[in-house]
Amino acid sequence: MVDSWTIHEVCLWLEQSTLSEAKQIFQDEEIDGETLLGLTENMVARLFPRMKQQVKFISELEKLKNGHPPTRNDNLAVPPPTQTTPTPIPTTTAWPALYTLPVFSPEVREALVKKDPAFYKKDKSHLRTALITLIFDDMTRYTWYPSHKMYSDVLGALITRYPFLRDGSLSGFETLLECLKNKFKKERRTLVHMDKVLEMKQKYGQKHPSTTTGLTRPSPNRKRQLSTEPVEAEDTQSIAEHLKAITEELHKSRPNFENIKWRMERTLHARTPLYKISTAAELFQQCPFLKVPCLLLYEMKLRFGQDLDLVLSSYLHNAAEKIVETCKGPLKNSFTATMLQAHPLQSKCMLNNAAVMLLPTLMKENHKLLYCINEEPPAPTPTMMIRCENSPLAEVMVSIKIDGEFVIGPSPDIDASLGLVCIFCLYFLFDVQYPKEVHHTLLFFERRLNLSMSKPSTPVLRVEKMLS
Repeated sequence: MVDSWTIHEVCLWLEQSTLSEAKQIFQDEEIDGETLLGLTENMVARLFPRMKQQVKFISELEKLKNGHPPTRNDNLAVPPPTQTTPTPIPTTTAWPALYTLPVFSPEVREALVKKDPAFYKKDKSHLRTALITLIFDDMTRYTWYPSHKMYSDVLGALITRYPFLRDGSLSGFETLLECLKNKFKKERRTLVHMDKVLEMKQKYGQKHPSTTTGLTRPSPNRKRQLSTEPVEAEDTQSIAEHLKAITEELHKSRPNFENIKWRMERTLHARTPLYKISTAAELFQQCPFLKVPCLLLYEMKLRFGQDLDLVLSSYLHNAAEKIVETCKGPLKNSFTATMLQAHPLQSKCMLNNAAVMLLPTLMKENHKLLYCINEEPPAPTPTMMIRCENSPLAEVMVSIKIDGEFVIGPSPDIDASLGLVCIFCLYFLFDVQYPKEVHHTLLFFERRLNLSMSKPSTPVLRVEKMLS
């Protein structure tokens, strides 16, 4: 067993793992099998001065722990690894429960005591650079890839001890946070462009017709997506490992969504071209996490910088009642009757959903291209399917389809307002043109969600005037 290896056998394993340059230091530190299995990230950083060596060693050690190491013999031979080598991810295991600031240099400490304004001036400051460098050096004892919590722990401790460093942001340390993140980006090794991504760029270029059946391209007046750059320290193998880890996390009874979102950020640049070259079925097979509403919305936020659910909720909070009052017809009467019978706590949510479903009526358009009640969508464009026995405002099962593929649901936890923002995610992520039968309704919501770059159409202006 590994824990019974001698120092010599550990060195043989290093040689087999192409880490023979570390043999001397392992011998000097007397690292045997038991010590090998107990090494922490901090210890590894001291044993291997270069980042590439640390990544390689941690990867090989993880495979050794999870595999079937050979029994001890005179001619130890560690079998070559057959599985792909994962890139280790940041972990908070070694991070202290209560972070303690490092000991600052006399110059920095004296300036902090005197509350030197150079720490918070807009221009580049020698003192602020020195402070950030000291904090950076201390944090790298734990990890080179800090999480948001780690940044918050460190900078929170800093502004607690030195309150004058607070800026005008909500957290109080946005300026320092940006400086510290930039320091980590600068010091870490830059990722070489992935061959696969470059190949797709050369093959498909900037424009490529959608391969999703029946879906067409939109006008150029939509808000453009944010530029996505390759994430440092991620390559083709680590991207695949991230996607695999996301799928495994989703199968758990209580998935860690923060971990999934972090991995989504790491793989965004590699996944973005897939929307142009894959059908809906192919994409959701490769990225099943996008079938989860909160993760689909997060993908949209990463790509276009908008939290659609928050923006729509804020708009409906002020406008839903006016939309329902302005609308006329049997559907409005049915909704009103349902809301009068509902509990007051449910009534507000029902009001928002009613506003979403009644807007096509105000636009004099066909709502079946936005949502269908107890029937299949008539077109391949993103559509809500609402299953209900009585009113579509109460006790419903909502699902969303695109190109005949169930993307989300059916689920009782999805309502019309959440379904609408998920539909917009699909329209924008797949870059699909709005159907003519519900074009103005979607343009109206597009403007409300801050996604439009075009002038409003006449029907949109008419309804906006009615609701003002």
